[in-house]
Amino acid sequence: MKSSKLPIIVFLISVFVFVMSVFLLSEKLPAKVATHFNAAGQANDWMTKDGHVAFILLFGVGISAFLIGICYSIRFLPSSMLNVPNRDYWRTKEHYPEACDFVFRHSFWMASMVILLLTSVNYMIVSANRLTPPSMDVKGSFAVIVLFFIGVLAWMGFLIFHFYGKGNCKTDQERRPLGRL
Repeated sequence: MKSSKLPIIVFLISVFVFVMSVFLLSEKLPAKVATHFNAAGQANDWMTKDGHVAFILLFGVGISAFLIGICYSIRFLPSSMLNVPNRDYWRTKEHYPEACDFVFRHSFWMASMVILLLTSVNYMIVSANRLTPPSMDVKGSFAVIVLFFIGVLAWMGFLIFHFYGKGNCKTDQERRPLGRL
């Protein structure tokens, strides 16, 4: 199976943009940063500027690496633990490595979405701290969260569609045409 490097490239670009934006935007932060806000958008917890920068960078890169690592590690589990559509097909010795590789490559898309989410969160925190008193844009925050969950649903849908689309027929050549599930 030919492997695409696009998810890895997109992930690396998103990490670069995230790190650069954190450092560039941190110049606009006060020494004491409002980092947590209640449902009305009012600040209710604070960090130092350096603490916020370190936390957001470590959390963003760390959670992304964790997601990618978990998806990579499934190859070391017994194939019986793989729970996808057409599991009898994907759990075979011939197809299990392909399934593991697909999940691993696909994890870079999820990690990129997480990085994009945290880039947006950091931008909203910086924007909130430019106001006196600091106040989060509640509608903007809600929109970002909704967009992230739509992305997660699309990611899951693509995974399901991929695993459903193969293995439904006796041979790979008899795969159902796109749209006829």
